[in-house]
Amino acid sequence: MSSRTSSQPHQPHMVMIVGNHVVGDSRVEKSADSAVKAGYRVTILGFRHRTVFPFSEYRDIPIIRAASEFPRHMHYVASRALQERDAKLDEALGATDKTNYYRQGLAAVDYTAGRGPLTRYAKWARPAVHSLQRAAWRVGPRTETVREKIASVAESLSDQAGIVTGLRHDGWRHTWPQIADYEEAFVQALIDLEPDIIHSHDRHPMAAAARYAAAMKGKGKNVPWVYDAHEWLPGQVFSGPKRLRAGWLAAEADLIQQADAVLSVSDELAEKMRRRHGLSTIPTVVVNAPRAEKIPMDPQVRRTLREECGLDAETPLLVYVGKLAEVRGIFTMIEALTLMPEVHIAFVASKDPALRLEMTERAQKLGVNDRMHIVDYVPAESVTWYVESATVGMSPLLPTSAHHSAMPTKIREYLQSGLPIVASDLRAQGAFLREHGVGELHEPGNAASLAEAVKNVLENFSSYTGAIKDDLLKEHTWEGEEQKLFRVWHSLVPASLTSSSNDVAEGTLSADAPKEPKKRRIAFQVSTNERSEPLTNADIGHIVFGAFAADSDDELSVVAVNPDASAALPEAFTRWKRLITEPQNIISTVAAPLVGNELYSLTSEQNELAGRGVSRFFLTRPGRLENFRQWMKENPDHPFNDLPDEQLQRFERQTRSTRSFVRDHDLNVLTTGRLSAKYTRNGHWIPVPVEQFAATHALKSRDGGPLRFLVLPGTRSVSEQETITNLSAELNGANVEITQPSSRRFTFNLLEQADVVIDSLSIGEYSDDAAFAMSVGCVVVGHDTTESGAPIVEASLESLSSVIRGLIEESRRESEWAERSQRSRDFALAEHSSAKTRDAVNAILGTDN
Repeated sequence: MSSRTSSQPHQPHMVMIVGNHVVGDSRVEKSADSAVKAGYRVTILGFRHRTVFPFSEYRDIPIIRAASEFPRHMHYVASRALQERDAKLDEALGATDKTNYYRQGLAAVDYTAGRGPLTRYAKWARPAVHSLQRAAWRVGPRTETVREKIASVAESLSDQAGIVTGLRHDGWRHTWPQIADYEEAFVQALIDLEPDIIHSHDRHPMAAAARYAAAMKGKGKNVPWVYDAHEWLPGQVFSGPKRLRAGWLAAEADLIQQADAVLSVSDELAEKMRRRHGLSTIPTVVVNAPRAEKIPMDPQVRRTLREECGLDAETPLLVYVGKLAEVRGIFTMIEALTLMPEVHIAFVASKDPALRLEMTERAQKLGVNDRMHIVDYVPAESVTWYVESATVGMSPLLPTSAHHSAMPTKIREYLQSGLPIVASDLRAQGAFLREHGVGELHEPGNAASLAEAVKNVLENFSSYTGAIKDDLLKEHTWEGEEQKLFRVWHSLVPASLTSSSNDVAEGTLSADAPKEPKKRRIAFQVSTNERSEPLTNADIGHIVFGAFAADSDDELSVVAVNPDASAALPEAFTRWKRLITEPQNIISTVAAPLVGNELYSLTSEQNELAGRGVSRFFLTRPGRLENFRQWMKENPDHPFNDLPDEQLQRFERQTRSTRSFVRDHDLNVLTTGRLSAKYTRNGHWIPVPVEQFAATHALKSRDGGPLRFLVLPGTRSVSEQETITNLSAELNGANVEITQPSSRRFTFNLLEQADVVIDSLSIGEYSDDAAFAMSVGCVVVGHDTTESGAPIVEASLESLSSVIRGLIEESRRESEWAERSQRSRDFALAEHSSAKTRDAVNAILGTDN
C-alpha cells in the first residue's frame, strides 16, 4: 500500500482511524494530507456506511472502511428486550418479587482511583445509587408512585456513576457493548495494516488504538497513539439509552489516560479536558481551519455552488456546510425561509437519506421547496472555492454543552470564502463574531430571529465583508495549524518532512507532450480452484485470453482468484486500486470478488464497477446458466426431459448461485454454446478458440488399422447412455477400440488417440470438446440443430449403430477418410480461430475506447 510519497525514504506507517465513513470529514482528510507532508506513509481507516464502498482514496491516500455486525451490541439489545418482556409477564401475573432494572444495572460497579474528578465523584455516587435502589426495593408495589420517584433519582445517579463504572476492569465494555464491537473491527484491520503510529479521531477508535498499542508493547514494539478530540464529549447529545452515554464517557475517561498525546480543537475544550480527566499536560490545540488556497474542481465533476443551484448572481444565497442534524439548526433555517421570500438556502451536506427526505417534506409543507437546495459534499480542499459564490454562511447550532464550546470549522471556511456569517448566539461562535464583526447573531432555534439577522447582513453587506481582513484570514488557516501536528507526531515517531513542491501527481503531461492513444483494457478473471472437468471455466478464461493476446492492441491481464481465500487489507486495497484504474471491461469465469477480502463483498464490488461504468461479462461453458425449462420445452429430445423431477431440481439448485449472481448484477453472458446463448438472459455466443491447441497437433493420418472411437463426456439422457453402452458392447465384440472416460478422467490428450469422437446426440449442438476434436482431424458424430455448417456426421439414437458401421466401412477408403478428416480440421480452424473469437467478443464489448 502506498501514498503519494511512496518514493520517500524512511516512511513510518501512520494509520488514521475515525468512526465514520470519512467522506466530507475535513479534519480527517486534512490531517492525513498533513501526515503525508510530515513524511509518513498514511492509511485512513474509517467505518462502513451504506452510502460508500469499503475502499476509496483521498488524494492518493488509501481509505479502508472497517465493518461490524455489532454482535455484542445486538446481543445486549436482545437480552434487554427479553428482560422487559419477562418484567411485563411478571406484572401480568401479579408477581410481588419484581426484578428491578437497577438491581442489575450497576451490580458490577468497581471504583478505581484515577487522576480526574470523575473518579472522585464515584466515591459517593456509587453508594448513593445502591442505597436508593435498596430503598426502592423495600417500598415495593404498595406505594408504586413513591417507588418510581426513588427509582428515577437512582437512575439519574446511575447515569453519572456509570461514567466510571468498572474502569479497572474495562467496565464500559459491559455498560455499552457496542464499544467492544468497534474495538474488534478496528483491531482486526490494524493487525493487517501494521502501523508504526496511530492517530485516533474522536471516541470510536480509542479502544482499538489502546488495545493494539498494548499488544504490540507486549511483543517489544512501541506503537504510540494520539487521541484527537473533535468535540466536548460530555456535551454531546446521545439519542440512545442512558447507558450509551455512560459507556462512552467512561471509555474516554479510561482510555485518554493511555494515549501518548492528546489533541483538541479549541483552547476552551483543551482546558475542560485537562480538568475533567486530570491530565498532566494540557492537550495541544489544533484548530480545524481551512486551507488558505482555494482549489477548483474539474468542471466535469462539480461546478460552483451558485451554478449548481441554477441561480443568477443577484439572488441572495445562504449556505450551510456540514452534517445534517436537527440539533445543528437545519430546520430553523428551513422555517426561516418563509420569512425571507427572495432568499435561497443551500445545504452542502452529508448523504443522510432519511434527513434529506424529512427536510424536503418540511420545505414542501411550508411552500419553500423551490428555494431549498441540498447538494453533496465536495473535497475539503475545494470547499472554500465551491461556496464562495454564495452570499452568506450559516451556523445555526442549537444550544448544547458541546455546541456552546464549539468553534465550527464552517465558520473559518466561510471566512476564507469571503462570506459574512449568520450564526446562533452560542458562547464560542458568538464571541468570535462579536470580536471580529464579520456577521450577525440570532437567538438559537428562533426562525424569526435568524431571518432578521440575515436581513441585517444583506442590508449592510459591505461593512461585514470589509471586516474580513487579510490578517484575520492568516490567523485561521490549516497551513499554520499543521505545524503543531508535525511537532506532536515527530516527537513520538520521527519522520522526514517532504517538500510540498514535489507533491505533484504522477504521470502528468505537459500541454505539448504527445499523448499515447488510449487502449481498451480487458481483465480476465479466472478461478484457481475449479474442479477438474473436460473443460473448466478457468480453462475457458485462459483460452479466450490466449486468443486475444495472440494479436491484440488491447491491454490485457489475467486475474487469478481463489473464491475461498481472503487477502489481507494491504493486498486487497492494491487489488481494488488496480481494479478501478485498469480494466474498462472485466470478463469473469467465476462468481467471486476480484478484491478478495471480507470487507469487500461480491455485491459491493459489482455495484462499484457498475457505478464506474465498467463493462462486466460472465464467460461460461454451456450448462450453468440456461433456462432449462424453456430449453426442454422447445427441444423434446433434450436429455433433461429424461430426468426425474427431483434430480432436475437438484441440478437447478447447484447452478442457482451462479444464475443469481448474473441476474442480480445484470451481467452480460459470453457462452461457447449457441443454444446456451439463446436460452440465457443477456446471452451472447462466442466460438471457443482452438487455434493454439491445433497449432501443436498435426493433422492425424490413418495407418490402415481399425478406427479408434472416443465417447466425449457430456450431458446425456438415460436412453442415450443405454444406446452408448450397447454400442460399446457391439464394437468390443468386433474388436474395435472404444473409450468412454469419465469427466474427471478426460483430457485433450485422448483426442490424439481417437479417429472418431461421439458427442452428445440430444443437446442439439456440438460441444466445445468436439470443436477441439475437429481441430486435430477427428470425425465428430453428433446432432446439430443450429445450422452451424459443421461437418458433423448426423446420428440419432436409432441410427447411431448403423452410422458407426458406415464410418468403419468408409475408413477403408483412405482417400475419402483423409478428405473427411481434413474437412473437420479446416472447419475448426476457420470457425474457431482466435480471430473469430476476438471479433465476436469485440462486437459484444463494442469498439469505444
